[in-house]
Amino acid sequence: MFCVEAIWHDEAAVELDPELGERAAYPLVGELHLPTEERALQRGEFAIIADGVPGKLRGRTGARALLLGGRARDWDLHMHWNFVASSPERILAARQRWADGEFPRVVGDDDAPVPDPAGRPR
Repeated sequence: MFCVEAIWHDEAAVELDPELGERAAYPLVGELHLPTEERALQRGEFAIIADGVPGKLRGRTGARALLLGGRARDWDLHMHWNFVASSPERILAARQRWADGEFPRVVGDDDAPVPDPAGRPR
């Protein structure tokens, strides 16, 4: 699994190796050109490059993007509200930590934390 910030200091192309698995690009500044897309990928848009498909991204000077991806998981994920984990036990532990106020506050958010919609875990 990988997650990197790419910065273009010149007009250039970046090849995301198909062996990396499924890959994605999310422009932060400027735009990216992918041969699989009819138009440029704009800031805030998300493009997924399928596993095994060549992934060449072209950018101009000053472009910045978040590039991420990896091999497909071979295990199930569990989800409850805002929590995603590899096991129900980890979900329960996260719910308990949330209920006990153990998560750090969001900078600039003075509102009280939103309670778990299912109530306190038992």
